[in-house]
Amino acid sequence: MKINTGEFVQAGVTADRVTELTEKFGYQALIDELSANEVVYVSFINKDLTVVADSNPDDIGVSYADDQTIKDVAVDGKSSASEYFYEAENKDVYDVL
Repeated sequence: MKINTGEFVQAGVTADRVTELTEKFGYQALIDELSANEVVYVSFINKDLTVVADSNPDDIGVSYADDQTIKDVAVDGKSSASEYFYEAENKDVYDVL
């Protein structure tokens, strides 16, 4: 930060702290917050149709390249909603994409 006299202050932040701050505001942090409430499951799927954050960590990295509904939503910006029985939680869910 430079002041009007020409003097400046420089501060350094460790890479670990930058990573910590970045993760705090990342997709997975948002998903963890949502799934801690009444949301049954949450996924963030990028435009390459790969899961990059998920309430089930085992699903991170899963590809939905062959799923036309996911493609329509993630790539083409359409929306989708359906109701079905989610066996993993033994609950009826309203699935919104």
